Amino acid sequence: MNLASFPLGPFAISIGGLLVFCGILLAATILIRTVRDESVSLRFLSDHLSFFVLIPLFVGRLGAFLSLWPSVHAALPEDFLGASWQVFQAFFLIGDGGIRADWAVGGFFLTFLILALWRKQPHAVWLDTFILPGIIISLFVSLGGFFAGWNYGSPAPDWLPFPLSVQYDLIAVRYSVPLYAVQIYSVFFLSLFFYVGWKLWKRKVFRRWPAGRFFAMMIFFLGLLQFFLEFFRGDPVSFFLGMRLPQVFSVLLVFGSAAFLIFQRPEPLRKRLQRGWENF
Repeated sequence: MNLASFPLGPFAISIGGLLVFCGILLAATILIRTVRDESVSLRFLSDHLSFFVLIPLFVGRLGAFLSLWPSVHAALPEDFLGASWQVFQAFFLIGDGGIRADWAVGGFFLTFLILALWRKQPHAVWLDTFILPGIIISLFVSLGGFFAGWNYGSPAPDWLPFPLSVQYDLIAVRYSVPLYAVQIYSVFFLSLFFYVGWKLWKRKVFRRWPAGRFFAMMIFFLGLLQFFLEFFRGDPVSFFLGMRLPQVFSVLLVFGSAAFLIFQRPEPLRKRLQRGWENF
């Protein structure tokens, strides 16, 4: 399988990059719809556009750089200035590793939370508007990765057919055995989650639920998905308590969103505690 790019005149167009670009356009279209439905203003995003672009790119590059750090560290010279300059080049002259999309999305949400606190924006309402466009971007990133040879599945049994397994034959990526097509699994479930979420959104369930509940519900299922997909991944990561580190993060997302869904009430927690104390 070799669909990493195709020629367009003197240029070579990356399949992965093209699909991600299409995903961003579609996500932006959906975001405009969800923002209008929630009656919040896009001006908050446009006024801080540079923050929402530059910081996620930086965080996404940081994630890719950390995954490449062992090879970068092995090639560092002994003198401090030379090593510092080489680390600077390896980080900012983006080549190997590119930008980690999951880290970039995390950087976007972190930037949003900080700016929303500063500007006194309704956090929960904004999170409800972001989740469906975020799923679309994740879907297209996974699809682009599958076609571009960024697959990270562990070796699969020979009897598992395409597209449940995939075998690449690229210039820079050569596998002698089939791999689990983790991106295809992700695309299938993300498409299912988006379909269900979009149906719920069109039925205006977010207007009947407290703000943030729609976001928490989607995060709960996305955390479960990520936890189980990690069993099929073969890329090296750190382990904690016998689990891959991304699985630990997924478990935290699942329990955090579940706690939010269970304990969230229309009335603020402070007022409920105050009323309970008065009744006591």
